[in-house]
Amino acid sequence: QAFLGAFSAISSEIRTLKGDAPDLIRARLYELLVLLNRWYRARHLADTSSDVHPTIARFRALVERQFTRRHRVSEYALELGVTPGHLNALCRWHLGESAGTLIRQRLALEAKRMLIYGDIPAFAVARELGFRDPAYFSRFFRREVGAAPRRFRHDRRHPEGPSPA
Repeated sequence: QAFLGAFSAISSEIRTLKGDAPDLIRARLYELLVLLNRWYRARHLADTSSDVHPTIARFRALVERQFTRRHRVSEYALELGVTPGHLNALCRWHLGESAGTLIRQRLALEAKRMLIYGDIPAFAVARELGFRDPAYFSRFFRREVGAAPRRFRHDRRHPEGPSPA
């Protein structure tokens, strides 16, 4: 009934074709997609809101404990007893992100914390996070955060002042 009601509302809007009809049609289509998604999840998927897949739970715990020593999906997959592809598929399905993205996000979060609240230079942050090459850390940080480590630190500590040269 909900689907038929949504289709009927879209059809009615198409018949009238007022000036803002495209906006309302898009909104109604979006509503229809949400309804379809709810129907599909209720019919075909178990309730996953309270249940965390055991491999995902173990992966997240491993990342929390080992992100400074392990940066590769393959290292985590080996410890979990799954293939890197399977770990990525599980992460994408349950968390909406790849395993590599989750590892990089955790590294970037810790790097940001260390740069904002610590007084050690960026090369020491790189070393603490398991990066052998400070230049690679800088490129990683810039790619993940959108700013070089030095600029990020300065901008967070001095939001109104000029940035360093």
